[in-house]
Amino acid sequence: MAKKSQLIPGEDDPRIYADFQRLIKFKYMKNNFTLTPYDKSAGLMSGRHVSKFRGRGLNFEEFRHYQEGDDIRSMDWRVTMRTRQPYVRVYSEEKDLPVVLLVDQRKSMFFSSQDTMKSVIAAELASVCAWQVLKDTDRVGCMTFADNQHSWIAPQRSQQNTLQIIREIEQYNRKLGALVPNQVSPSESLNHALKRLNEMKLKGALVLMFSDFKGLDEKAKAQLQAIQSANDVLGIRISDPLEHKFKDSLEFYATDGDHQVAVSKDSSELATRYKQYASLQREQLKKLFTTKSTPYIEIGTDGLHVSEFQLAMGGK
Repeated sequence: MAKKSQLIPGEDDPRIYADFQRLIKFKYMKNNFTLTPYDKSAGLMSGRHVSKFRGRGLNFEEFRHYQEGDDIRSMDWRVTMRTRQPYVRVYSEEKDLPVVLLVDQRKSMFFSSQDTMKSVIAAELASVCAWQVLKDTDRVGCMTFADNQHSWIAPQRSQQNTLQIIREIEQYNRKLGALVPNQVSPSESLNHALKRLNEMKLKGALVLMFSDFKGLDEKAKAQLQAIQSANDVLGIRISDPLEHKFKDSLEFYATDGDHQVAVSKDSSELATRYKQYASLQREQLKKLFTTKSTPYIEIGTDGLHVSEFQLAMGGK
């Protein structure tokens, strides 16, 4: 039996790197939340998933007497002739809800000042959702992306496909590290991932995006809005308290992975500007996702991400 690699510091800590067996165990979590808490449209043509998007077909519901205004094409002539009264066939629209997970595993996600790395949180929440979709007998697919690569697994309704998704996410997660060099900018990597997802021509899907949204420039926003035009997109922003504000009494070094700068404990003005910038970014992102009345969720790095996500999705 091959010895386990000792090249990655903290590789046995599930707070630093995603653990494949733990991701599988999410399959057995109690089913206490839904992935469609915001669906509001309903009517005669509503099915199992109430949605504004067209489903995959129609299910016969019942016969009823013809009423003024009914489409003549819905008449059932056999029943009408047999009863000598006009009858129509009533259908309900069958909704197929393909769910696509968009999982950020870039270097910016390899960070936490509290308990769990943002990258691990994204991996675990995506796994929770993948298993939930399978329980709901819907199709689940996934695009996992790093700074310089991405992978695509088309939506399918099978345990084998779900396991493939989880394995892919875990493998991407294991490639992260503080010493891994930055090869492209956050904007470039995010733009590329969203562009590739757009090229999949999704329609009527629920897209769950697990990311810190670093590099969300105008070009990336346009790509995201194009996806939103034909799908429901739920944004799950994973962030750390230090990305919102830092204490002006704390002296530390800040780095982008290639360069670092010392931040003095007397930098109160910098702390104020930093907080204002982070607040503006948050509000812009929130507005982007709530334009179509779809939820926007923020998850922290305190280690309570699974319960926080379940609660945000209407669970207990």
